[in-house]
Amino acid sequence: MVYVFDTNSFIVLSHYYKDQFPSLWKNIGSQVKANKIISVKEVFNEIELYVPETDLKKWARENKKIFQPMNEEESQIMSDIFKEYPKFQNMVDRKSRLQGKPVADPFIVAKAIHIKGTVISEETFQKNGIKIPNLCKVKSIPCLKLKDFMKKHNWSF
Repeated sequence: MVYVFDTNSFIVLSHYYKDQFPSLWKNIGSQVKANKIISVKEVFNEIELYVPETDLKKWARENKKIFQPMNEEESQIMSDIFKEYPKFQNMVDRKSRLQGKPVADPFIVAKAIHIKGTVISEETFQKNGIKIPNLCKVKSIPCLKLKDFMKKHNWSF
């Protein structure tokens, strides 16, 4: 299974400091090396724009290869979603579009659909919402929080 990480899950992961949770970071590194943890370029852009100079930003730069650009198939998937479920167009708010700021959410889900992966996001399903878990549910894509990802792999520290 391949896991497509959202920015907020990387931020939560960064709270587990490498020097205090070395086995966690070794496990993450193994998953990255095996191409089991990936993300999208927009997540990298969000980290660059919104995260201060921290170990997370350094780690993202060192692992930039996991932040994949959108391909043609994913672009079509996203277009089809927006046509079939117009409310999800609001995942990309007008202000961000006008200011050219990155918005990763629809790219993450499109990537997961394309690769038949699982989304890792800290967002919570909301009835009639336009969050990642809502779109994942509509498209039958598994969506887990970071803690559930760790449980699934039987990681304990």
